Amino acid sequence: MRSTFYGLEIARSGLYTSQNELNVTGHNIANVDTVGYSRQRLNTAAVPAQYLNTQYSLDNRATAGRGVEALTVDQIRDAFTDAKYRAEASTTGYWNTKMDEFYMVEQLFNSALSDDSTASASISNALDAFQTALYALEENASSLELRANVLTKATQLSETFNYTYGKLEEQHENLNSAIEVTVGQINDLAESIANLNRQIFGYELSGAKANDLRDSRNLLLDQLSGLVDTQYYENSKGYLTVTVGGRALVDGAEYNQLGVNPQG
Repeated sequence: MRSTFYGLEIARSGLYTSQNELNVTGHNIANVDTVGYSRQRLNTAAVPAQYLNTQYSLDNRATAGRGVEALTVDQIRDAFTDAKYRAEASTTGYWNTKMDEFYMVEQLFNSALSDDSTASASISNALDAFQTALYALEENASSLELRANVLTKATQLSETFNYTYGKLEEQHENLNSAIEVTVGQINDLAESIANLNRQIFGYELSGAKANDLRDSRNLLLDQLSGLVDTQYYENSKGYLTVTVGGRALVDGAEYNQLGVNPQG
């Protein structure tokens, strides 16, 4: 026969679970503008029923429910969507970088020379002008004026090539500097992810979910994917392993740093 306070115990479990649900909802609302935050939900389950000993039961195995209990707080997040987003971020970052560099080269070959140069045409225009001067001289090879014009156009073409080469070298140096900055960002993100791996592992030893720490780690992984093509997986301990070019960048609580070869 069940206790007189059995119904009160069921009510208590319902109130306790409802309070936890309100806490989770409040946490979601408070972080509505937090970048990288994933909405959370409380998982609940019915408390296993209790057998009752009663003379009115046909088989003496009557049961009665015991209320509800809170189990875990999980993130509402789709791993497949995360992986797809990060793959697209890597691809987009790659092509955006190439487009920017190609655009700069295109502008360089199509733009006029600097104001302090005696030449004022792009490589294409300088070549056309030199070729036109040669054709004119071919028609009247004895003309001193046409000969002088050929020399002038040849000088301008040479200056155009030298100017373009200098600008390409300058762009190459700027690109190396940009790569060094990006590699530094990648190394910083790798260190932060490794530190979060360590924190998540320690927090979840108790059986709880480190949802907010996981949000921080996922946000860093999103940022990393925008800088370099990555592959990653999570093991049973909650450690995230991240590889770049087939080599481990982050392995559990450890991380490796990338370097820059200016001649590469």
